[in-house]
Amino acid sequence: MKLFKKFYLLLIFFSIQLANSQLKESFEKGFIITKTGEKISGYIRKDDFKNKVNNICFKKILENEKCKLYDTTQIASFKSGDDELYDLFEVEINNKSTEITLFAKKLLSGEISLYKGFYNGDTFYIVSKREENYILQKDKLVSGETKFRRYNYLGILNLATENFPIRTGATVAFNQRSFIDIIGRYNESKGANYEVTKTNNKGQNFWIITGGLGFGNEESEFFFQFNNRLFFPKFSRNTSFSTGLNYFNYQYIDTELDTEVTQSLISIPFQIQHNFLNKNIRPYIFTGASLSFLSRNDEDGNSIIEETGFQSNFGLGFILGAGIELNLYKGLILKSEYRHETFTHLLLFGIGYHFTK
Repeated sequence: MKLFKKFYLLLIFFSIQLANSQLKESFEKGFIITKTGEKISGYIRKDDFKNKVNNICFKKILENEKCKLYDTTQIASFKSGDDELYDLFEVEINNKSTEITLFAKKLLSGEISLYKGFYNGDTFYIVSKREENYILQKDKLVSGETKFRRYNYLGILNLATENFPIRTGATVAFNQRSFIDIIGRYNESKGANYEVTKTNNKGQNFWIITGGLGFGNEESEFFFQFNNRLFFPKFSRNTSFSTGLNYFNYQYIDTELDTEVTQSLISIPFQIQHNFLNKNIRPYIFTGASLSFLSRNDEDGNSIIEETGFQSNFGLGFILGAGIELNLYKGLILKSEYRHETFTHLLLFGIGYHFTK
């Protein structure tokens, strides 16, 4: 028990001393075009789409410690990586009742071009034709209202394309693929060249090894984990999927049997985790399911599991929990976690290391 307390105090010490450590963010090559027409090459932080419509985080040199924010008042367009081009728009949405300025992502370029925008929690599309912009929004029911707000995206699309969907009998759904198909075919019908922007949605892998322990009143637990955590930064820098191998060993006193019990769990988790922050300190929640094998023995090594078989000592269970991670140095991390996986675990503390490609 003294060893557990020393380890716990050590974790607290590191947490206090290293609270200002910085989680390394991901950047990719790109460039910005200022409103004066100047092109500046550098590196743009990988962010999910909705976080790029108002500003971007840009570095001229990758090794610079901090990036500079550029917003809609400073730049006219930017390109991030090989596949993301954003242009500045001033448009009227919500049936021309709301005027906004934003960066919209180019999906298709041609005589008529197609862009995707994001405002107030909703995705919309811009059909750009000879410097005139047509806004495609999905009808929606707003909280507190009894009727759908109608935005007539199909009528506006017909207007922008000279009734091309009507003339061709096309079925149009409110989604990116459908709009790309219609706008592309319209360009073809006019003999105009067009190009669909290729989207590269490569994920970022973290292979993470973690070990640690927890303790309580006459009970203790230690664990080891080897997991692969997968992020898709262009969709979300906060949500990830992970799988791997877990081992937990939990010891406690069973007062009814008057014996010390050792309970161990080996599991393969399939887990979704959401980080509320994504910098040096990351509180998070997670849920999922796991394939697991459970053993429970008394102090003489005899099994005290009443029933064995599928969904008794092995099978599929659910995972639920919350925790916090703290970056130390380079790949080193500290974590504290409270989880339910087959059984409710103690409050666990650990140290780990992540390998990133």
